[in-house]
Amino acid sequence: MAGEKKSILRRFNRSAAGSYDTHALVQRSMADRLVHLLAARPVPAGGAAREPAVLEIGCGTGILTEKLLRHLPCASLTAIDLAPAMIEAAKQRVVTAAEATSAAETRGGADPARSCGSGLSHGCASDPGRGRGDDLTLRSRADDGTAPAIHFLAADVETWAAAAPAASFDLIVSNACFQWLRRPEETLGHLRRLLRPGGLLAFTTFGPDTFRELHAAFAAVYCACGLEPQRHGLSFRTVGEWKQMLKQAGFTNVQCDRSLQTECYPTVGDFLHSVKGVGASASEAQAPRGLGARRLFAGMYKEYERHFSIPGGVAATNDLLFIHAVLP
Repeated sequence: MAGEKKSILRRFNRSAAGSYDTHALVQRSMADRLVHLLAARPVPAGGAAREPAVLEIGCGTGILTEKLLRHLPCASLTAIDLAPAMIEAAKQRVVTAAEATSAAETRGGADPARSCGSGLSHGCASDPGRGRGDDLTLRSRADDGTAPAIHFLAADVETWAAAAPAASFDLIVSNACFQWLRRPEETLGHLRRLLRPGGLLAFTTFGPDTFRELHAAFAAVYCACGLEPQRHGLSFRTVGEWKQMLKQAGFTNVQCDRSLQTECYPTVGDFLHSVKGVGASASEAQAPRGLGARRLFAGMYKEYERHFSIPGGVAATNDLLFIHAVLP
């Protein structure tokens, strides 16, 4: 695994221990909108399958996973994430939600509309020979015993997708994850191969205006010192770039929606703490010679507060992209 991926893995393993869910307000709203998008169109089912086979990429702590189980209670779901700690958090979220649902149904009677499975058992099956990529399974409970499994897989999707069996899924979804892909063009090609004919790829990610206030504040400090600005944090692709990559990968009917969402934080420090809490970082770039990290960040704080203060604190923009495409 490359050094950059190892760093991402460490950060997400740390944030899985509570801080991610505390700070992932934007990611939660993105998941809600993604499920709403899926509800607005029929999800394809392959062959004689009663319900679709679904792949969730970057399941994190299970925010979207739980919603998918409610939206597609009979689906066969594979949830993959780079960080094992995230997988464990997602499993716990799913089990907790299932226990709550089962308890409610016990009190009030089962809902016939959800007869494909109202909960999850605690049994796990794993293949010890697969190392970090162990395939962990939680079995759905169904009236007829035929409900499919939910598989949790700790692996790098960019490596895993290259070797996974072709035409395995009817729906591939991902929430707030694709900005982390190092080789998006290649990975989209692999995902196309994994979809069955007529399958749907639907994902959310962040656009180039995300944290524009932060980048403007950093740039102001660099310029004041007569230095070329450096990028701090991820660089995000545009809607046009995603459309082009998807079409080159062989997808059709590419649809993209974009919205800007401004959050308010009490201080710049609170904003940066929130960014760190969801596994991201604003400090990857090294301060150039003559401008130490302490001076750089002190200047950035001042510029941020000077130009982007709003009632109640400081503003932070998220550029949200909602994208879906079809395999012919």
